Amino acid sequence: MRKPLKSAAWSGIFIIFLAVIAGIFSVVFKDGAFGLGLASAAYLGIGIFSCLFLYGFIVLSKKFDATLLQVMSWIGIGLTIFWIILILVGNIVSIAGAQEMTGFSEPEIPDWSSVLLFLIFWIPFSLFLGANYVLFGVGLLKLKGRVKYANANAILNIVAGATLIIFVGLFVSMVAYGFEIAMMFWAAKKFER
Repeated sequence: MRKPLKSAAWSGIFIIFLAVIAGIFSVVFKDGAFGLGLASAAYLGIGIFSCLFLYGFIVLSKKFDATLLQVMSWIGIGLTIFWIILILVGNIVSIAGAQEMTGFSEPEIPDWSSVLLFLIFWIPFSLFLGANYVLFGVGLLKLKGRVKYANANAILNIVAGATLIIFVGLFVSMVAYGFEIAMMFWAAKKFER
């Protein structure tokens, strides 16, 4: 790849676009195999562009000898590939189930069970992902003063990771993501000719 930082920056923009498309498909075609198929394609695109986006951080980490950032970026790529597999397998199973189970309805689950089940999965997931955000943010501190927006990204990622369990981190991570895209465009302009 000739210009990995510029590719990473544009990948960040494409991720936003595909996330909106996937959300629309999920809502508009929520009960059909067609909508699940379209959403699966969008999620696959999000996964591919996420790997390219994270690779931009690997390039920056090598340039500035930021080992923790490099390790966390590779872990992020690994988690993204795992996420792609889960989404695709889940959607294939859903599509197959939707075609085979036409006319059947799912058993009703009491609301408290749904909340409890959500919390059982959310707590370990948010702690794991939050730790990744924090370590990624600490890795970004190595770029402080050398890459524009690195310090803001570091702080936002650390705050996002620390507050993810109470859902605040979801919103903070969206802001951080915008700064990460801006940082990639700045780095591409400065370091790639």
